[in-house]
Amino acid sequence: MKEITRRTVKVTKKRQLTLRRLRKQLIFASTFVTASAAAIQLTQKHTVHATSIGTAGLSQAQFIAQIC
Repeated sequence: MKEITRRTVKVTKKRQLTLRRLRKQLIFASTFVTASAAAIQLTQKHTVHATSIGTAGLSQAQFIAQIC
């Protein structure tokens, strides 16, 4: 049977604390990466091109001729 000493208890607690810190850091890092990816998608600019065609008072044939 293994004897449990104060030193082994101290080492075990230190390892547990280290593992808790690592888990927190991993959760923070994964959250940061996810939020960054979402922010990048939201800030991307899209270019839209539009043309203005005056259609008031045009016949159907004139309209078709103008857009072609």
